[in-house]
Amino acid sequence: MTQVLINEMKLDAIRELINISSGNAATALAQMTSKKVDLEVPSVKYMDIMKIPEEIGGLEDLMTCIAVITEGDISGFLVFIIDKEAYLKL
Repeated sequence: MTQVLINEMKLDAIRELINISSGNAATALAQMTSKKVDLEVPSVKYMDIMKIPEEIGGLEDLMTCIAVITEGDISGFLVFIIDKEAYLKL
């Protein structure tokens, strides 16, 4: 497998895209549920998928994950991870 490195400018563009997208999603969720939705700025990191468990606290912590495969101009995986407390609120 070929490893592709993303430069800081491209990573900043991805961060901005995720900030805008998550803000729009939070607004839509608030409108659908008629409840306030608090949103923290998402963390965006470029890393090997095998290092994710240690990055989020280890294998002992229960987390919910949504993995999205991207294709086209940018190919790869986007992984959305939330802890048990946030999952139960959703």
